[in-house]
Amino acid sequence: MTCIDVTTQQELDAVLARGDHPHIRSEPDTRLIVSGSASVEAWDSASVEARDSASVEARDSASVEAWDSASVEAWDSASVGGSKYVAIQRHGDRVVVREGATATVIDIPACDRLDDWCDYHGIETDEQGRLILFKGVDGEFRSEHRHPDGTECVYRPGETVVAPRWQPHQDCGDGLHLSPSPVHTLSYASGASRWVAVAAWPSDTVVIAQGYGIPDKVKAASVEVLFEVDRRGRRLADAAAVPA
Repeated sequence: MTCIDVTTQQELDAVLARGDHPHIRSEPDTRLIVSGSASVEAWDSASVEARDSASVEARDSASVEAWDSASVEAWDSASVGGSKYVAIQRHGDRVVVREGATATVIDIPACDRLDDWCDYHGIETDEQGRLILFKGVDGEFRSEHRHPDGTECVYRPGETVVAPRWQPHQDCGDGLHLSPSPVHTLSYASGASRWVAVAAWPSDTVVIAQGYGIPDKVKAASVEVLFEVDRRGRRLADAAAVPA
């Protein structure tokens, strides 16, 4: 799906009709309407009206008025208003929910702490208290990324994978990168054809903090590869017998 900047209602409608993802950057005095089940992002000083079950991400000083069962995720200094059955996720105390809004407001933490990140993504734990996370791999259970020494990183069910280097900082590198769901892995392993569930100890796992938004990956010092799953995270009965 391609992300495209739009400034007019005509451009917005055309992008949605093609199935692409619009970034709305209209002038403040131009209000664009999003309806149906469309999903868009509003940036800068854009002004958007969301109807039906539309979903809007508002950033910078964007302004959104939401109705029906629309949902809004608001960041930075965005201003949001909403009717009773609208859900607003407010990221940070600079977001303004306008006076008179009757929407349900959910305050989202920064999620750079592991506990908050796990709560946000709904991470499950096993009976030992280890986090259940996911890795996208190829038909031979290999990661797209190699270890720093050039060797392949393989995640075969039943084996333990250890990072050659481990540093618990919140930047990429120096650890095994893992995702909260199989679908999330596709942002970093677009060619994945198989997925595995892995178990990581919370004490050896940190959130990889990114520029903005909720982080969608962590890194760990080591993991036990539990079993193969399908794209929805459901365990495959016999991973070894499943074709790539």
